[in-house]
Amino acid sequence: MALVRLGQFAVVISALMTHASSDEIPVRCPKKHQCVPLRRCAVRDAEAFVYPCHSGLNMVCCPSGSYPNGTTLENRKTSLFPVKCGLVMTADKVSGGKKADLGQFPWMALLGYRQRGIDYTQFLCGGSIITDSYVMTAAHCISLDRRLELVLVRLGEHDLMSERDCFKVDAFETCAEPHADFLIQHVTTHPLYNNENLQNDIALVKVRRKIGFSDYVKPICLPFERDLERRDLAKQKLTVSGWGKTNAANLGGSTSLQYAVVTVWNHTACLKSVPPDVRPIQRTQLCANGASKEDACKGDSGGPLVNATVDVGGELRYFQIGIVSFASTLTCGDPNLPTVYTRVDKYLQWIEESIS
Repeated sequence: MALVRLGQFAVVISALMTHASSDEIPVRCPKKHQCVPLRRCAVRDAEAFVYPCHSGLNMVCCPSGSYPNGTTLENRKTSLFPVKCGLVMTADKVSGGKKADLGQFPWMALLGYRQRGIDYTQFLCGGSIITDSYVMTAAHCISLDRRLELVLVRLGEHDLMSERDCFKVDAFETCAEPHADFLIQHVTTHPLYNNENLQNDIALVKVRRKIGFSDYVKPICLPFERDLERRDLAKQKLTVSGWGKTNAANLGGSTSLQYAVVTVWNHTACLKSVPPDVRPIQRTQLCANGASKEDACKGDSGGPLVNATVDVGGELRYFQIGIVSFASTLTCGDPNLPTVYTRVDKYLQWIEESIS
C-alpha cells in the first residue's frame, strides 16, 4: 500500500448528487434527525453537527428537539481570533454538489512555490485563513521539495483561469474583487512534526501585511466553542474543498474550486486501513472519505475539513475540524481506503500560543 502526500492542493470530487430534482432528497438523515429547511432548524447547540440533505436546496439534517444553550462567539477564547468567522454570503451555500459557488468557501488559501531562479509560481498546497495575519496549513507543505521555495499565499481565488470571478443570476452579474497575493513573513511548524509518519502535520504561515476581509475573503472559525474533545466524530459528515483532480488519472487538477462531503471513520477501522509506516494513527488524527469517489485526492495537502452548525443568531457558521494530511493509496476515491487529516481541536493551545 502506498503512502501519498497530498502535495498539490486540490480536491477531487464528484457531485453528491448531480441529477437531483427539486423535490428529491439524495442524502438520508441519521436517526433522530429530519431533513428540513435551514430556517426551521432550531439547533442552537455548539456540539450539534448539521449537514446538507438536499442537492440544490437550503435543506439540512436537523436533530430532533431544541437546544436553548447555543453557540455564541461574542466571547472568543482570546481576542486573537475574529468573531466574524465561518460565515458565507448567503444561506443557500449548504447545498451538496461538485463545483463550489463563488464565495462558498471564502477562507480558502493557495500556497505558491517557486524554483530558485525561475519566475513562475506553482500552487501546490492549500490552507485556510484563521486571522487577519495567519493561514493554517499542513507542516509537510512548508518544504515539499528542496528545489521549491514557499513564497506567497493567494487569497480570494475561485477559478484559476479567470482574471476576475463572476456569477450571473438572470440579468444581474456580480463579481468578486480580484484575488490577492501575500508575501510570507515567517512560518511556524509544529515542533513535534515527524516527516516520516506525518504526525503533528500542522503549520502556521504569517503574511507580511494584514488581510482585508470581504464577502470573498473571510476567516474560518476554529473550534474553541465546540468542545470536540469528548465527542466521537465517527460517522459525522464533514466538507472538504479545493482545486484538486477530478480523478486519479487527471494530473492537471481542476481550475475551479471544488468540494465534497466525506464521512469520518471509526478510529479502529482507520488504524487498520493505513500503511504500516504511518501506524499507529493517533487521536490527533482522523480518517474520512466519501461515497462514489468523493474524496480529497493527491494534491489536497493543507486544505480544510469543515463542519457547519447554526449559531444563536440563526446563522450557518463553519468550523474547521481537520487539515488534509495524506492519502493511503495512489488511487483516489477508494471507499475502502481513507484520507488522513490532522485534528485541529487537538492543537488549539499550540495555535493560540504560536500567534500571540
